Amino acid sequence: MQPTRRALPFFGARLETGRVVLYSIGTGLLVGLLGSGLAWLLERFQDWFLLGFTGFSPPGLPSEGGVLQSYPAEQAWLLPVLTLFGFTTLIFWYSRRKTAVTTSPLESDGVNGAIQAYHQQNANPEARRTAFELVQGIFAAGLGAPTGREGVFASLAMLIAPVFSRISRLSDEDRRLMFVATLAAMLGIALRAPIAAAVLAVEMLYRRFEFEIEALMPAVLSSVIAFAVYGLFNGFAPLFELPQLGGQPTALLPAFFVLGLLEAAAAAGFVIALRGLREGWAISKIPVWLRVATAALLIGVFAIFTPYALGDGLGWMQLSLSSFLPIGTVLTLLLLRAGMVLLAGSSGVTGGLITPSLVLGGCIGNLYAQGLNILFPNYPIEPAAFTLAGMAAFLAGAVNAPLAATLLITEWSGYGLLVPLLLTTLAGYALTGRESILAAQAESRSSSPVHINEYLKRATGLRDTPDLLDLLERDALAISDDDDERLYRLPVPETWRNQLVRDLDWQDTLLVAILRDGHVRVPRGSTALEEHDELVVMADRRTHARLTGQPLPEEIPEVVETPNLESEKPNLRARITGFLGRFSRKKEL
Repeated sequence: MQPTRRALPFFGARLETGRVVLYSIGTGLLVGLLGSGLAWLLERFQDWFLLGFTGFSPPGLPSEGGVLQSYPAEQAWLLPVLTLFGFTTLIFWYSRRKTAVTTSPLESDGVNGAIQAYHQQNANPEARRTAFELVQGIFAAGLGAPTGREGVFASLAMLIAPVFSRISRLSDEDRRLMFVATLAAMLGIALRAPIAAAVLAVEMLYRRFEFEIEALMPAVLSSVIAFAVYGLFNGFAPLFELPQLGGQPTALLPAFFVLGLLEAAAAAGFVIALRGLREGWAISKIPVWLRVATAALLIGVFAIFTPYALGDGLGWMQLSLSSFLPIGTVLTLLLLRAGMVLLAGSSGVTGGLITPSLVLGGCIGNLYAQGLNILFPNYPIEPAAFTLAGMAAFLAGAVNAPLAATLLITEWSGYGLLVPLLLTTLAGYALTGRESILAAQAESRSSSPVHINEYLKRATGLRDTPDLLDLLERDALAISDDDDERLYRLPVPETWRNQLVRDLDWQDTLLVAILRDGHVRVPRGSTALEEHDELVVMADRRTHARLTGQPLPEEIPEVVETPNLESEKPNLRARITGFLGRFSRKKEL
């Protein structure tokens, strides 16, 4: 019988893996078909509206069937009208319906919205809102919004992932895995880089260098399958047509490192400017629809005088990679695109910010390379190499995703640029702060609401409780039958507000977690307690009464019984302290 017992866990693990593989394959096939349809629809919208009404067409990508030629608008005066219509198609009606004033009723960046849905809504976003975002994104992208189409693809991912989960009756954990896998597959289609998109989907969820590692395998599998299906209709070429790029001379490696420093400064400045403009719009109390309308009119007016204002900018990037744009044109493109993206991204114009980050970083890299060619005319410098390295460094600093940024450019260009990419990307990431263009990113896994229950169960060892936070909200939680210590969830006492954890007298109480704005925070000595915080503490009933200023009860209050606890009295305090120590380098508690 012993061989049979050994075989059961083996086959159980195989079945578990096979189930996730089947879900990933199904997600990939579905995304491949729907993503192909969405790509076709975006192209048709631009042909029907932007080109059809005004005659204007920005340069396109050969990989997407475009041409490297910008056609000026024959009816240029219609551009502000079309941008106003396209960028605000649903926002005005939705805003009036929701009576929104200071916050956007639609998530302007679909990628950021997907991250927010994963952390705050347990990967189960509201279907109606997501459908509005998708339709609004199609209109905005089709009429030349200066943002990326990956935002529209991310909105479609948010719409179909919950439907797939309901049809397949997935558990909460599997639903989150498939949500990330669906997002990765959509990004793989939008960026034409399935492996890099899978890594991006699991890396960009957090500001720190952390990953949703359990979702990586489903993300890779779904993304590859989706791109395979998409490629049957649209080809398998990378996003850009690039010259043959071999290994760069060793003497140029310091130049690539300096480029990384420049990109880091530019990315940090862009993030600060975007955040400042968003805060300015919020302070102004201007209704959302009026913000978007103002931005749409300004972008449309700029488009009358310059072709650089509209579109995602990837066609212009292809021209710069092919060395067709002089240094003055690239500088103008950089400044104007930065202004238009900041205006659109801060006001609520629908679209993604990953593509604009690539364009801005590429422009800086191209300017840098052309400047080096002027200073060192006899030295062989390839502008395309510095342009691609600049894309990776800016994206790494703006999104906190250095590994995905490096893989993205490597997937487009091959491994000849790997060493320069690592230099520029790591410099761009290391010297930027934790803020990013994706405001919904969680600080780390331990601060994500998705992992609150997982964190508390691991910290306490109570693996079989249904939902610790819900239990603690109703009553104290008994640790063991013969132990007077309990877990409590309590608001921050008034006298503790704005005090550092290390400065308080905890009276043998162990602080397990701090709940703040829906996030669980690992307690550290340098953490200042805020007014609306809640604390999860471990204490006996007498210590708890003294801490909270309550009279000591004569009888022990009734507590929630926890099922399936170990019969012996565990060293729970030591176990929690050890667990917390892994999150705190200084072990201040």
